[in-house]
Order: sequence, then C-alpha cells, then structure tokens
Amino acid sequence: MITCLYCGNNATTIYYSGIRDRLGVSRDDWSFVRCSECGSLNLTPRPSPEQLPSFYPATYSLAKAGQKGITNKYLARLGHIFVYDRVYYRQLRWVLRTVNCRTSTIRILDVGCGVGHQLRILKTWGFDPIGVDTDEEAVRYANDALKVTAYVGDITTCADIFGSNHFDVITAFHVVEHLLDPVSFFKICRELVRPGGVVAGALPVCDGTVARTLGRYWVALTEAPRHIGIPSHRGLIQALEATGLTVQEIARESVVNVAGSVAISISPRGSTSVGSKLGLRHIFSGILMLTALPLVAFTEIFGKPSIVLFAATKSYV
Repeated sequence: MITCLYCGNNATTIYYSGIRDRLGVSRDDWSFVRCSECGSLNLTPRPSPEQLPSFYPATYSLAKAGQKGITNKYLARLGHIFVYDRVYYRQLRWVLRTVNCRTSTIRILDVGCGVGHQLRILKTWGFDPIGVDTDEEAVRYANDALKVTAYVGDITTCADIFGSNHFDVITAFHVVEHLLDPVSFFKICRELVRPGGVVAGALPVCDGTVARTLGRYWVALTEAPRHIGIPSHRGLIQALEATGLTVQEIARESVVNVAGSVAISISPRGSTSVGSKLGLRHIFSGILMLTALPLVAFTEIFGKPSIVLFAATKSYV
C-alpha cells in the first residue's frame, strides 16, 4: 500500500504489473497501483529522489537528438515543422487564451522548459519568458542556441530567486507526471504567481479513452520509472484544489500529440529520446502517427481525453 500522489488516500490495487521501461534505461519490472479514492495510478516501488536522475537517458529531447549530423538536423527540423511546433503553438495559445492575455508585459515562467522551444515561440510573440530545467545541457542549448533565458534548477530554485507573487503565468508541460510530490509542486507554483495568476500545463490522464484502450502498452506507463504518477481527471482536480488553486478549465490536448503517443506506444523505440541518431524507426513512428490521427481525433473529441491541458487560478483573497 502506498499513498496516492494526487489525493493522499491509499493506493492498494495493483492495476498493471511487469511494466518495462521502453527506453531500457531501467532493467527492473515496475507496477502501477490504482488509488481507491480518485482512481489515479501510482508507480511502485516509488523511486527515491537520489535514484531519479539515473533513469533518464542522455538524449531526452528532439533538439538534442538532432544536434549532430546533417541527416539528424534535417529530420529534427521536419519533426518541429510538422509535429512539435504545432503542439507547442496549440498549448501556448490555449494558455494565453485561458489567461485572457492582452499584453506582452506579463511575466511567464515555463517549468521543465527543456531546450526552450516554448520559450522561443513566446519570445517571437513579443513576450520575455523565463524557463527552468534540471537538465544542464538542455538549459545551455536554450541560452546559447535559442537565445532565451533559462536557469538550471526546479520550482524551488525559482522560489529562491524570484520570491512570492512574481509571475502572472506558470506553465508546466508534461512535468507533473515526473514528480514525486505534485501537490507540493502546485503549492510552490501558487506561491510564485500573483493573485489572479494562472498555473497551467499538460499531462496524461489514466482514465481517457486512448489510455484505457492501449492499457499496459500506453507510453505514459512504459515511461516508468520516469513517470511516477498518472492522475485521473478527478485526481488532477483534487491535487490542484488541495493547494488553494481554483480549477479554471481542463481541455483535451492536441490530437497530434495524442496520435504521437499512440505511435510510440506501438513502436516504443521510435521516439526521439532513444539514442542520439534519428533514422528509419523515427520515420516509421511518424507514419504510424499519421495513420492513427483520424481515429485518435474521433476518440479524443467524442471520448474522454487521455492527455489534457489544465489551468487553475490563484484567488485574490
């Protein structure tokens, strides 16, 4: 029995067992237990903070995979044009619409910024965002290659640097599922945003149609042990509200992103986080994504989303 990361109740029922890391970094078998209260899935055994860094491969982003070789750079560029930038644009436009942003002077923090592509897009739109990530190489790329502002660290680093009520918007795209304590993360985010500010992001949820259909082969699960907790829709809301944030909206993610997750679920070695060389397996994964796109669009629109965008506000009181 372990404590649910999202609602704090007991998670006792083994829902999936024998899960293997799709990247092969960890050679152990992992299980997910289902919370009896909110239905969220929690990884067991739960890694320690000291163990977590060792579970990440040297290459965990498209930009880092495409830094070497003409072919790599060409394929990485195509990936951005046709997939990643489209996903980033939708995520950021949704957040800014939800915030009802009318000025580029708002202060934006992107937690888990990676190599900084969301920061790059925001900068081209006239904003002056700040990013933070634990990956030193990714932060170096963001600062040197993309000419954006990023720090090495995590949300506590930002609390130390900027203090309370500093930001208008904090984003965390596909970060929360990697955390050992998402509720504490949301609490610090709440402290960092001003009254009326917004905490927003994206993450997989375990009770979506695609998630239930793919079952144990769903990439959000085979990302274990990097993915520590996959909330249900209810679990996500409970975690946000437990910190005093008010949930403003939860919406489906880009169907392109969901179709990509289906392709990686079918072909786990076809993601850009496998090795540093892009090639045929990535092209095959792209074909799978395009093939899955119509069905995924149908299930995400008429079923229950498996990857969601969320936005929650800090009250003025």
